[in-house]
Amino acid sequence: MKKVFKMAICLAFFGLFFGVNNANGQKNGNYITVDYNSCGFAANMPESFRNFPMHKYDGTGSTGTILPNNYELSSYFRVGYRKIFANGKLVRFGYDLAVVFPHDNAQKVSYVVNPGLSPTKYGSYLAFCETTIAGPICSITGIKPFLCGISIIPAFVMESSLAKNTRLNPKMFVSTSYQTLMAVNGWDKTNLKTIHEQSVLAHMFPINLGLGANIFGDESTIVIGLNTNLFFKTKNGQEFQANAKPVNFFAGINLEI
Repeated sequence: MKKVFKMAICLAFFGLFFGVNNANGQKNGNYITVDYNSCGFAANMPESFRNFPMHKYDGTGSTGTILPNNYELSSYFRVGYRKIFANGKLVRFGYDLAVVFPHDNAQKVSYVVNPGLSPTKYGSYLAFCETTIAGPICSITGIKPFLCGISIIPAFVMESSLAKNTRLNPKMFVSTSYQTLMAVNGWDKTNLKTIHEQSVLAHMFPINLGLGANIFGDESTIVIGLNTNLFFKTKNGQEFQANAKPVNFFAGINLEI
């Protein structure tokens, strides 16, 4: 897979330089982006992180140890807004702001406060642990998101037309952003998660290399490609044995607006 990704990098540079001669007449673009990303992040959470106090409204005591200890985040969806600027004869540059929806990998244990109530009814809680992706706001400031696992993540984007005057107008895309892998625990009452603790396990700079085609006749583009992560584990990440697969797959669509 590493050889495949090296070949993809070579193709990306070829596409960007080849696109110099095909970028005349380009214009600014505004898009709604939707894409699916495989990722393969994993962590082995220590027992101290999987056993924590009950919610403050439920009295004192422990929620009990949550099992298992291994948590894998396999994929996530991104929905966002992308702005691309016309940059003369070279490639087009831009940015996007995307809301990330990670696959729910939470493991839960129920503790019932009022006898006779099931864990899904008011008055009782589920305790949970999970790994998730966070954007710079939560990871840098330590602010706990209102909805666990949903973050706004900005990205830098480059694109180049490989054959501007053809019907499909094939393009090469390169993008990168900053995000973190986090371990989170807390309480889940009626499917609304409240965070107790969050710990940054790794600082990540995902690099996406993609090919796209305008199948709708305008600037809307279907994109497929590969991604990798520059993965820098924190001290907690070493303790949690955080890791990531070296190469992953993504696919999506950019809808012109």
